[in-house]
Amino acid sequence: MERQNGKKRIGILVCGNSHQDMNCNSTLCLLDFQRGRSAFAGYPDRELIGIISCAGCPTLAAPDKILHRVRPLVEQGAQAIHLSSCMLALCPFKQKYKGLIEQAFPQVAVVEGTHFAPGGMSQEEVGRQFVQFAHDMICAPRPTMAPLARALYPDEFPAQ
Repeated sequence: MERQNGKKRIGILVCGNSHQDMNCNSTLCLLDFQRGRSAFAGYPDRELIGIISCAGCPTLAAPDKILHRVRPLVEQGAQAIHLSSCMLALCPFKQKYKGLIEQAFPQVAVVEGTHFAPGGMSQEEVGRQFVQFAHDMICAPRPTMAPLARALYPDEFPAQ
C-alpha cells in the first residue's frame, strides 16, 4: 500500500536486547533513514511508520511470536521492514524471523540492515566490535538488592 503521496512506507525491527539492556535509541538507524543513506539509499521518497523491538529471544519454542510484533507495521501499510543492524550482529534468530515474516506477509519486503560501517571499516569489523561492546555492556556487574537484604536482615543474610 503506497500512500497517495507515493512515499514508500518503512518499518524497522530492532533487537530487544539492544533497546532494553543497552538503552539504544535507534539514533544511527534514524540518522541513516533521515539522510537516505546505507540501507535506505534505495528509497528516494520514504516514510517511517514505526520502530518496534522484538520480544526478546523466544527460545526454540516460539520464534513465530515475532509476527505479533510485526503485524501492526503491516496493518499500518509497511511495504518494507528493515531488520536493524543490531539484529544482524546479535540475533541468533534473524534468518528464522526473516523467513517467518516473508511467509506470513509476502507483500512486505524484509530487508537486512539499517546503517552500515563508517568509512573504510569493514562491516565484519564493525560487527565484531559491536558484539564485543554488547557483551561487555550486557554482562557488566550490576547492583543487586542483596546488600539491602543483608542490611535489613543481617541474621538471615550474613555478609560474605
